[in-house]
Amino acid sequence: PSTLPAGIASRGLNLDRAAEYFGVCPTTFKKLMKLGIVRPIDMGGIERNVDREALDAAMTARARGHQQ
Repeated sequence: PSTLPAGIASRGLNLDRAAEYFGVCPTTFKKLMKLGIVRPIDMGGIERNVDREALDAAMTARARGHQQ
């Protein structure tokens, strides 16, 4: 369970949560990362996270037939 206040969603998602948010399995999500369709943000080498808003933008671009 999240410790964030109700109604506040995490913006940085770990790879498993990012894959779930994007609607694919983690293996497919990693392939999308290799293709550059989605990109992790640099957290100083600690952990790879993905920006939820960047996932929204990537999904919108793909839905419109454009690459980001």
